[in-house]
Amino acid sequence: MKIEVLIGEELRTAALEFPTAEFVTVDGCCPLCKADPFHVSGKAGTTHKERDSIQQEAVCRSCDKVIGHVRVTFDTIFGIEEDERVLNGRCRVY
Repeated sequence: MKIEVLIGEELRTAALEFPTAEFVTVDGCCPLCKADPFHVSGKAGTTHKERDSIQQEAVCRSCDKVIGHVRVTFDTIFGIEEDERVLNGRCRVY
């Protein structure tokens, strides 16, 4: 899994602190509130899905303002939706 935050034209990498975290930690400072380092969450309702990635508006948890976009790229075989169907579908015997 690869997590990136796009702020304007700048692409920053982000780290997930622990597996069930609701935010990621981004290196550098927030362009609006100058928190360093700062935490970013995805804004609900702004999801854009592609074959192997999900993108949402990024919200700084310090100032609660939209600062750009957060994109998570998954390691998949057939794509996110198809992998989910294959892994959680019923067993088939041929």
